[in-house]
Amino acid sequence: MFKKTAWICLYILIALVGMELVLRLAGWKERIKLYEEIEDQDVRWVHRAGFEGKLGNAQVMINSQGLRDREYPFDKPAGTFRIFAVGECSTVGDYVALEDSLVKRLEFMLNKHKPFGKYGHYEVINGGLTEYDELQKLYFLKKYGLRYNPDLIIFSHDLSVKPWIEPRANLRPVRLMLKKIPKQVYSIRYLLFNTMDIIERSWNQFVFMQGPLYNDLNKFCAKRYAGEGLRNSKIIPALKELAALSRERRIPVLVVFMPWLDNLSEDKYSIQWVHELYAEECRKNGLPLLDLYESCFKNKQPYLFWVDNSNRRPNTLAHWMAAKQVYRELTGKVFLPVILKDHPLQDTVN
Repeated sequence: MFKKTAWICLYILIALVGMELVLRLAGWKERIKLYEEIEDQDVRWVHRAGFEGKLGNAQVMINSQGLRDREYPFDKPAGTFRIFAVGECSTVGDYVALEDSLVKRLEFMLNKHKPFGKYGHYEVINGGLTEYDELQKLYFLKKYGLRYNPDLIIFSHDLSVKPWIEPRANLRPVRLMLKKIPKQVYSIRYLLFNTMDIIERSWNQFVFMQGPLYNDLNKFCAKRYAGEGLRNSKIIPALKELAALSRERRIPVLVVFMPWLDNLSEDKYSIQWVHELYAEECRKNGLPLLDLYESCFKNKQPYLFWVDNSNRRPNTLAHWMAAKQVYRELTGKVFLPVILKDHPLQDTVN
């Protein structure tokens, strides 16, 4: 038995050495991904600092701090009003140029109109990361976002089906192990890298399939995540902690609810309980909630806001409309007194 095992190990070793030589002669280079796993059990993954590449048709550049944005000093310049926006796809600005994204459009409007007379410059920092759940967003905000000393926090939620978080979590131990393998060992990294790639591509293809299967998946996820699952483990504690953080740090928070754009064609939310739970918890915790679907996109032609027919992520027009609505709420008579309650900014509005 021992002899047989030894021969098998020897054959595997010879195969790996052979693969190593072939990969080196072929000039194989590992494809750098936008995201990387980190040891932090709460945040779990972040953008890879310094990454440059394409996401759809849009160029993506990640700064040295791991954000899809310009470089910002942690020490806020004098006379600057700073917003830190944490969220998912719509905050990151998937499939649109950075300057066309919601956060940068909002930043442009604030600097153009300068609504708070005390401040001459406005910054809206893009702290979005695709596929984060509610607690990940909260922990990322606490551990990374607060370092920028924001005057206001935008906490955004994209209403969509998110079962693809689970296979990513299941692959986490392999990803962390992959980071520890020296980059010079091509063969092992090639095998692990490509195996995970195949699993992810197959799963994502299944998740995003259109037609009856996709609709059934919506119902399946709504049923699965209602009740004791995502309902109690993610949304409720995240919003409670967010409200406590706002009170403790005296930083106002605006919660922004961005619908998955499939909802536009149905004139309703496909996962209605998520919206109801969000509204209920925001009400309980005194968090102002801006529902962009109700205030901005309802009764509109859905395809106007899609990247294209096969990709229903928000396009440039959708980001522009959403940014205008967020600006209106931040500077309007309804939300502003709530957002800026007991805040030094309260008496500086033009």
